[in-house]
Amino acid sequence: MVAEYQPECRPLTCPLGMLEHQGQCVNLTDRTVCDGGQVLYVDQTGSTFCDCVNDYFYYPWDGQCYARQERGPCDFGFYLDLDENGSVDCVPNFCQVDDFVKNRTTGGCVRKGYVGYCPEDRLQFHENKEISKCVLVDVRTIFGPAVTRPCRPGSGRDRFGRFREEYVMPSFRA
Repeated sequence: MVAEYQPECRPLTCPLGMLEHQGQCVNLTDRTVCDGGQVLYVDQTGSTFCDCVNDYFYYPWDGQCYARQERGPCDFGFYLDLDENGSVDCVPNFCQVDDFVKNRTTGGCVRKGYVGYCPEDRLQFHENKEISKCVLVDVRTIFGPAVTRPCRPGSGRDRFGRFREEYVMPSFRA
């Protein structure tokens, strides 16, 4: 008997490129597998489930996924977001108009150049202050040096991304 949380080999129940979902083999790219704008996810054990994509909320009253800070099923002047208790609810929209966001600097409302939610640290306002955009940072450029040009012949790049004419590979002695 295999102990709990130990890896084990099991025969594939579905052909390659397909996954078992609710007792049936389904194609990974089939958007009709999940209802209400949800997508199919696979967890670490290989089990599948349907859920909304990141920063979208499942609205149980109609079974649909809606973008955070978008009107969705809410009345005019409200949008879906987290309330004071951390629950998904229709909350007042400061701007009262769909597709507008509050500019914290000027206090005015600016047209959104993106869909859904954008954290404040990623929110940027265009110079003419008529549109905003959500800037996503590429994590690779934070932790690793950006490669902008190839190394010269006979040289190499060290672990800090700098060119070295003589590239010495460090070794460890026992």
